[in-house]
Amino acid sequence: MLSGVLAALVTLAQLAPFVLLVELSRLLVSGAGAHRLFTVGFAAVGLLGTGALLAAALTLWLHVIDARFARALRLRLLSKLSRLPLGWFTSRGSGSIKKLVTDDTLALHYLVTHAVPDAVAAVVAPVGVLVYLFVVDWRVALVLFGPVLVYLTITSSLTIQSGPRIVQAQRWAEKMNGEAGSYLEGQPVIRVFGAASSSFRRRLDEYIGFLVAWQRPLAGKKTLMDLATRPATFLWLIAATGTLLVATHRMDPVNLLPFMFLGTTFGARLLGIAYGLGGLRTGLLAARHLQVTLDETELAVREHPREPLDGEAPATVVFDHVTFGYRPGVPVIQDVSLTLRPGTVTALVGPSGSGKSTLATLLARFHDVERGAIRVGGQDIRSLAADELYTRVGFVLQEAQLVHGTAAENIALAVPDAPAEQVQVAAREAQIHDRVLRLPDGYDTVLGANSGLSGGERQRLTIARAILGDTPVLILDEATAFADPESEYLVQQALNRLTRDRTVLVIAHRLHTITRADQIVVLDHGRIVERGTHEELLAAGGRYCRLWDTGQGSRVAVAAAQDGTR
Repeated sequence: MLSGVLAALVTLAQLAPFVLLVELSRLLVSGAGAHRLFTVGFAAVGLLGTGALLAAALTLWLHVIDARFARALRLRLLSKLSRLPLGWFTSRGSGSIKKLVTDDTLALHYLVTHAVPDAVAAVVAPVGVLVYLFVVDWRVALVLFGPVLVYLTITSSLTIQSGPRIVQAQRWAEKMNGEAGSYLEGQPVIRVFGAASSSFRRRLDEYIGFLVAWQRPLAGKKTLMDLATRPATFLWLIAATGTLLVATHRMDPVNLLPFMFLGTTFGARLLGIAYGLGGLRTGLLAARHLQVTLDETELAVREHPREPLDGEAPATVVFDHVTFGYRPGVPVIQDVSLTLRPGTVTALVGPSGSGKSTLATLLARFHDVERGAIRVGGQDIRSLAADELYTRVGFVLQEAQLVHGTAAENIALAVPDAPAEQVQVAAREAQIHDRVLRLPDGYDTVLGANSGLSGGERQRLTIARAILGDTPVLILDEATAFADPESEYLVQQALNRLTRDRTVLVIAHRLHTITRADQIVVLDHGRIVERGTHEELLAAGGRYCRLWDTGQGSRVAVAAAQDGTR
């Protein structure tokens, strides 16, 4: 409210000098005295400076408010993100999250800083000018409504046509953010195999097609709108009407001056309204997007008894009749009961879409189960805060994730205050110490998306992170799928150290890597169909046996193909 009142006063202060300049022109034409001319002239200059200072002060004040608001919003947003389940992040691309944290918060800048002053100025300035011009000569002032009506009609039509497309454009912005990140990270592959192999190029073509399909039908209307708001259009109407009135002695020629000074600025003021509406629409969409995120369901911590159930060791994991689905009524995991004993390795196998990864992510509480419970050390994981849960359960994902920080910081992510000696011990046990020393600055080398490390090296770095975290329960997602045999060997050595004396759950994609598992669980359509050791399941001749035979055939075919290329 206060900013609106101040904006109105500033707008009037900025218009007053132009009115005084018009009156000064009248006085010059009528031959008024020098004293009066100086008085009006100095008043115009003084008001011009005052208006500029007031506008600058108002803008500065609003920007200070915006900076404080943006800081508070980002802190609230980051706090909210830290309480959301990890599944919320995995279901969204990095582009979507980047847009939320940076682009959407920036889009609110217009709402906070400029929306109210611009809206007030968009109303006060034209109305003030029109009132003054109607006082000077209502007939010429009436002509100015022609372009204004054309502009407002076209703007309304464009708004109606573009409404659904604006939401689509927001979605495209999220997609392109994610695609651009993938494109930059994949430059080595793209350059070797050709730009045509890049999905970014295809996605960019689709985006351009969307923009063309959106904007091409609007081109004619936008051209007409541009013509209607040009100063030349207003000047032509003022000159034609004024000349006719002056020629017929129905208007004093001096009265044309206000229209020449102020009437020709209507186009710019109308465009200001259009830009303001566009910024307002974008800001409101961003605000809605942010509000949806702030209203997302957080990981709730149940107030259950903290004592572990009798008979369950601290590192024992129990899936107790667990059912889960990403959508209501469409279960992905159905009534799964499973126990993981301390010091044992349990492997989850099954065809694609059987629920292996989903079951493992439920243990890491990427999502909460719909029915049943998952207990670690006798405690329902829903009764544990996220920080406490992740001191008990660690995971090594198939796609190694590095943060922007030094090699030492990446390893010590779970234990930020770990001394350098412990970090290096973990790196040695993960078979990555020597490689880190070969980096330009050793453990102080800053890593990120383009770290210069191979897939196996990145994987060993995350294994070192898990070793340092020292969680009693560990989830592994097929961490040895690398084409380089040496890299696979080193990763396997690191995993052997990591899994020692821990409760391990492995998501197996290649069966030959889990033949020594203490327990193999076969899933199909979210249900356990078989369980046992490798030898027991082969002897049973069931689903696991068929998967094993299929995998062995594939390995033989790959080996034959490799021999054929030598």
